[in-house]
Amino acid sequence: PNPVIRNHTQKMSETLIRDYVVKLSGYKTRYAGTPENEKAVEEIEKNLSELGYVTSQICYASRKCSVLAEK
Repeated sequence: PNPVIRNHTQKMSETLIRDYVVKLSGYKTRYAGTPENEKAVEEIEKNLSELGYVTSQICYASRKCSVLAEK
């Protein structure tokens, strides 16, 4: 297998994925533009950066952003 893919899969575990999903779904709301959404966007961007992705935010309105990740 591709060594880059192997590296990423070795960092993953069922517990890690479950904890991450629980954390993201635990926000009161992820409705675009809310403070909770901003926290979720920051968390997602942080995690993708830790996995080696180059991230940026694409904002389509004030305080309404999505994360773009590139390898």
